[in-house]
Amino acid sequence: MDGETAHNIESECGVEKFLELRTSLKDRSFRPPPARQRAIPKANGKARYLGIATIRDQVAQASVKLVLEPIFEAEFHPCSYGVPSEPPGS
Repeated sequence: MDGETAHNIESECGVEKFLELRTSLKDRSFRPPPARQRAIPKANGKARYLGIATIRDQVAQASVKLVLEPIFEAEFHPCSYGVPSEPPGS
């Protein structure tokens, strides 16, 4: 979206750029820019819109997923597809 890739950031700016992202996530100052929108034509003539996030936003999303996923996955049965093993408050 913004022309940056993980490889470019790592090779040109170093890991410090990702550490800045970490700091801004920890102090809650991270504000992702609006995602670029791309229209994908559908067979019926309409369009489906796809949002393309920046690399920093993608890294932030992946980081949050790594933290939250184990917490919530512990509550689910392997066959539940998102249904908690016990109702809340049990």
